[in-house]
Amino acid sequence: MRRRSALACATLGSLALAYPALSQTWPARPIQIVAGFPPGTSVDLLARWVAEQLSRSLGQPVVIENRPGADGGLAAAQVARARPDGYTLLYTTSSAHGASPSLYRTLNFDPIGDFTPVTKLVDQSMLLMVRPDDPARSLGDLVARARSAPRPLFYGHGNTSTRVAAELLRAQMRIPLERVQYRGNPLALQDLIAGRIDFAFTDFTTGVEQARQGLLRPVAVTSARRNAQLPDVATMAEQGMPGFDLVAWGGIVAPAGTPAGIVARLSMEIARIVVTPEATTFFDRIGLVAAPMSPAEFGDYIRAEIGRWREYVTVAGIEPQ
Repeated sequence: MRRRSALACATLGSLALAYPALSQTWPARPIQIVAGFPPGTSVDLLARWVAEQLSRSLGQPVVIENRPGADGGLAAAQVARARPDGYTLLYTTSSAHGASPSLYRTLNFDPIGDFTPVTKLVDQSMLLMVRPDDPARSLGDLVARARSAPRPLFYGHGNTSTRVAAELLRAQMRIPLERVQYRGNPLALQDLIAGRIDFAFTDFTTGVEQARQGLLRPVAVTSARRNAQLPDVATMAEQGMPGFDLVAWGGIVAPAGTPAGIVARLSMEIARIVVTPEATTFFDRIGLVAAPMSPAEFGDYIRAEIGRWREYVTVAGIEPQ
C-alpha cells in the first residue's frame, strides 16, 4: 500500500506542473463518460463510481452513457469522433485499448491516434467460475473433465480479456473448448448459473459477488498472486500453468486534441480520488487495485499493452475476425 501511495503522490506532483495551463472556464456544463459495456458490468460500476466522485470534485454533473457492443469498440468509436473539448470522455479497458487491435482485422477507431490518454484507474484480475454443483474443485479437475467429456466444454465470455484467458487455457492445456460470446460478463454468468454453459472467466468484481452469494464457485484467479478477497482461490500458475498472469485494467481517455490543461486537471482529480480512504475501502471490497498514471505514462502503457495482448492472442492461436 505504501508503494501505491508513493506512486500516486508522484503522479499528482507531475500533473500539478501542467495545471496552470488549464482554461479557467472549464467545466462550465455537464460532462459525459461513455462506457462500452452494459449496466451491471464492472465497467459500468467503476464508470459510475468515477462519475459520482468527479461530480463532487468538479462541481458539474458527470453522467454515464452505456454504449455496449464490439467489446467496447462502439463506445470507443463514438468518443473518437466527439468534440475534443473535455466534455466527452471514454471509460476504456484492456479490451478496446489492449486486446481488440489483435482480435479484429479492422477497427472503427485508432486506439492510439484517436485519443488523448487521461489516466489509468485500476487493475483487476479475473476469476474462472463454475456452478456450485460442478464436481470440478480445481483447475486440474476442470481440465480432466474437458479431456474426458464426450463433447467440447462450452465457455462464456463478455469481453476480449475473458475470451483471451479462456483461449490461453485451451491452447496451453490442449483441451477442446467452444466459446459463447455475450455482451457483458453478467450475461455469461447468468447462463452459467442456468446450466447453459460449462464455465466462464469473468472480471473479479462481478465474480466475487456471485461467489459471496453462493451462486457460483471460483476455482482459479488469473493474476500472479491470490486476491485477499478470496484468499483460498489458487492462481492459475499454482494449478499447473506456470507464468500465467493475466490482469485487466480500466482507465479514462479523451478525444485526440483535447486541451492539455483540461487533460491535466482531469488526470490530477482522478488520481486524487482513487487514493482516498473511501476509494481504498470500495476497491478492496471488490478486489481492485488503484493504479493512477499521468497522461504520458498512460499513453506509454497503452502502447505496451497492445503489444502484450498481441503476444497473448498469438500464443492462444486466436484468428482475428
